[in-house]
Amino acid sequence: MKAYDETHIRNQFIVTQAERWQRQQLLTPAQLTAVRQAYPFPFRNGSVFIDIGLFIFTLVSAGGGFGLLAVMLGEFTAGNRMAEGTVCLTVGMAAVFLTVMLTNRGTFYRNGVDNASILVATVYLVAGVHLLLPPGLPLWLDCLINLPVLLAVIWYFGDLLIAFAALATIYTLIFSGMLEFSLGKTLLPFVLMGVSGLGYGLARQFPKHTRSLYYTDVLTLTEWVTLIVLAASVNYAVVRQLNALLITPRPVEAPEIAFSGLFWALTVLIPTVYLALGLRRKDRILLILGILGLIAAVATVRLYVVWLSFSLFLVVCGAVLIAIAVVTVRLLKADRSGFTDAPDDESPREFWGNVQTLAAMQGVSGTHPPDGVKFGGGDFGGGGAEGKY
Repeated sequence: MKAYDETHIRNQFIVTQAERWQRQQLLTPAQLTAVRQAYPFPFRNGSVFIDIGLFIFTLVSAGGGFGLLAVMLGEFTAGNRMAEGTVCLTVGMAAVFLTVMLTNRGTFYRNGVDNASILVATVYLVAGVHLLLPPGLPLWLDCLINLPVLLAVIWYFGDLLIAFAALATIYTLIFSGMLEFSLGKTLLPFVLMGVSGLGYGLARQFPKHTRSLYYTDVLTLTEWVTLIVLAASVNYAVVRQLNALLITPRPVEAPEIAFSGLFWALTVLIPTVYLALGLRRKDRILLILGILGLIAAVATVRLYVVWLSFSLFLVVCGAVLIAIAVVTVRLLKADRSGFTDAPDDESPREFWGNVQTLAAMQGVSGTHPPDGVKFGGGDFGGGGAEGKY
């Protein structure tokens, strides 16, 4: 059981893609109308600015309501952690109940109000649990206590903000827990790299075991975060500076680190692997992070090996990037093995990979694919840009 109707989510997804096809003149207005009638959904569609405004308004309203409650109960709860924790848990459960009622109406799906309600409920539940526990617990234990609550919220609501909080909690748990051991600081980069690689692999494999679109955004966010942390955790500059921050007393200049040669190699190797895999899989996430990682590698070399003045270094880098961009755009004017500079209008992998969905949509709208396009033959991934075109 989940908060949102998965059928409605799938229908919204189909209609959204049909609207994109209609803008590309692959569907006629009559066919688009047929798709909308065949796949109805009750979710309200507002602009992003309206959703942001509703999100902020809901947070302010919830904060004002809790402030009024705190004033009313201040004399009874002041200095009493048990009472404060009970109040927070009660407010959190009430917020969950109101959020479930809101989502059960069927009109709200990530429209700002429900996102803010989920966030408020989670914050009060976590705060209530911690207030009921003894004070002064180590950070890693606090994170370990938070994690089940966050994972439960993600499972039920599939919320993106809570997913980000859960990932931050996991990495904070690992970071704090490793520092409890004598060799923890030395092994920390490799543990973070291993955990990130495992997380990325799980996120990549998860869609193969479900046709649900419920967790698509959560999984895409997981891919982004795990790949970023994997590359950053073994970047020479990051490791060296972080090592200096953990030394007491803190040195004026970050000292050399152990295994420096290995970290220098990984600083360049990891982004190169990202870029190679991105080119092979046509994965946009890997391509973007591979390019950014190589830029970070060049910046890392410049940070510790000065061979040009900073201003001249920026001029050279800018000129090289402009030249690469010009050459790449000219080369990709024509389709080269699935790569082109023409916009793809965000073709999501789950949609193309679901043959039944495409067949159903084609049957309803009477749509026939354009020449050279075969439904179900693609293998997209990485948030909308991977596989065969």
